[in-house]
Amino acid sequence: MVPALVSRVRQIGEELRRGGPAYLQPGAQGLLLATPGDCLEVIEKAVNWEAEKLYGVEGFGPFDEF
Repeated sequence: MVPALVSRVRQIGEELRRGGPAYLQPGAQGLLLATPGDCLEVIEKAVNWEAEKLYGVEGFGPFDEF
């Protein structure tokens, strides 16, 4: 993977771990970013967190019933 992308995704993952809801925090194994899927998972969780903030439902999830 591209080093700049991995670096940025690690920053995003740390932001999630510091301030995101527990159900959106990436696991320690996921933050190793061993595969492209790990990167995508962290990015997806960050997008979900931003969407929750936008709609005023931050921390009320997880919203995975659909």
